[in-house]
Amino acid sequence: MTAPSVSEDEVITVDTQDAAETYLDRRRSDAPVVVRADGTVERGQTCWVWEGEQYTSGGTVVSGEFGDDADYSAAEAADAVGGTIQRTITLDHDIPGDEVEIRIRDKYANLEGELQVRIDGKTVGADLVTNTQNKTLGWTNYTGGQSYENDTSGESVSPSALSAGDHIVEVEAVNAIPGGTSVSTTGTWAVDVVSVHDGRYPPGGFDNTTDSNDALAQPGYHSPDPVGAVFLVRGFRSGVGARLASIWDDTSGVQAVAVSQNYGDTWIERSNSTGVNASWADPSVDLLVRLAIGPYGTQSATPTTGVSSQSVSEYTLYKDVRDSPPLINDQFRGTRESILTSLVERGDMLWALDWDRDADQQVVQMANIGDRTSDRELDLVNYNWNTRTLGRQKESATVKGAAITVSEESVTADLINDNSLANDNLVEGTAQVRDAATGDAYERGIDWRLNEASGTLSYPAATAISDGQALLVDYEWKPIGSYAVPNASPKKALDDVTVSATTDAMCEALAFYLVDRLEDPVESGTLTIPELPPGWSVLEALAVDGLPNDGAWTPRGLSVQDGRVELEVASRRRVQDVVADLRGRLEQHGERI
Repeated sequence: MTAPSVSEDEVITVDTQDAAETYLDRRRSDAPVVVRADGTVERGQTCWVWEGEQYTSGGTVVSGEFGDDADYSAAEAADAVGGTIQRTITLDHDIPGDEVEIRIRDKYANLEGELQVRIDGKTVGADLVTNTQNKTLGWTNYTGGQSYENDTSGESVSPSALSAGDHIVEVEAVNAIPGGTSVSTTGTWAVDVVSVHDGRYPPGGFDNTTDSNDALAQPGYHSPDPVGAVFLVRGFRSGVGARLASIWDDTSGVQAVAVSQNYGDTWIERSNSTGVNASWADPSVDLLVRLAIGPYGTQSATPTTGVSSQSVSEYTLYKDVRDSPPLINDQFRGTRESILTSLVERGDMLWALDWDRDADQQVVQMANIGDRTSDRELDLVNYNWNTRTLGRQKESATVKGAAITVSEESVTADLINDNSLANDNLVEGTAQVRDAATGDAYERGIDWRLNEASGTLSYPAATAISDGQALLVDYEWKPIGSYAVPNASPKKALDDVTVSATTDAMCEALAFYLVDRLEDPVESGTLTIPELPPGWSVLEALAVDGLPNDGAWTPRGLSVQDGRVELEVASRRRVQDVVADLRGRLEQHGERI
């Protein structure tokens, strides 16, 4: 049997937020990966750094005090005795509590009191200083510790988990009561630079010497190591290679691109590149794409390096697909005959049970029609060939997914401009609108209207709903996607194919798959062997060169009676067969997830 033919097909182009979120595999990606509203993929900030004097609320600004001409960043620091340094930081991702790290570049003189760090009002770091101590300028770890502000025996403190969003960080010296003895804040706590970072992605260092601009190079806003954004692209045809092309805003960092055909066990990667070509010995169905995003950029103030994230605005994945069906990790039930028949139908092939005289045993042979070669002479083969349309050609397709339930989508009623729900293509009769506070349901047609196709919620003039009122909306919707060749004829449209897809992007990919398989006209005919010689295999007899083209042929029917073989073949499968096969593969694929 000859090897399956291979051709490069474009699988996906990801250049929107919806597409990026659809394929992004959060479990395999690093935590700071962020998809922006314009569809760009980048790394979120993992270290927040600021000057103490820029965020002080009443404390004294110090500069080179204590006669040692301290090397402050920006030539200044803030005294956190008698004043609070406060800043709001914004996180793009969640940070576990045990990974929240706090560092402060500070010095103090004649200091007493508890040096405290709070996040969202909770003490997360504390250090008790007694006996009027002094400390030279340098970085200090203020993560955790014992607080004696309200507890004479000391209360253990540590950071809690930080969710994505805004958080208030405060640095302040406070009074303490260790062992019941009052310790009032005195002296100077000069806070130069404050740093909060995700311990999983630490900065490149904590520099203690400023440059000619009185700035520190590190800690930067981003760790020096690249952050991996991994995308899972599920397939419908097997492939033996892939090509990835991507568009980046900057390529001066440590970026890399990679693809994997075995779910990340091994990767083919190119560093400092925006594209990669890969090939594998064994065919695969699903592919992983990895974008390793690094930091870049400089500025004149602290920090001077690691200030920006590289971003990817678009990537396109191509796959070297084979014309044979994927049989990876499949399990089958039934008789041997039924299993073999279902498999060859998926691959447009034939199978035959023969006797291997040399091995003295039965063997199963499989082949695409016209793919086998033979050294035997056979002049008894007659061809009955014509070209005609057996099935409908399809130049466009629309695919819908299974219904997905949305419960309690929050909506703020806009009686003037209407409201757009998060999804369109809603299932008729499934929507319900309720008051968010009381749960009371409103009546459709009287209090609200809904355009299911666009997902637009509107309000009649006599509605009982108030402008700005908080509502909860329940409904079901179906993902939908379409594909059409240029100048597609409306008469050659395949509409309303329903499969078990869960996103619009997947439906669009499936629509492309159907049109790709059904666009060409159907060529068909009958191959007749009047008499099959004794001892000959049916597949061996079909190893002929007379078929009118080089493509794989789909069997329509095969009959063998009294040595006479008749085989009906076509250049492609029927529309209903392709759609049924696609549904079956999706169902099997879902069962394996």
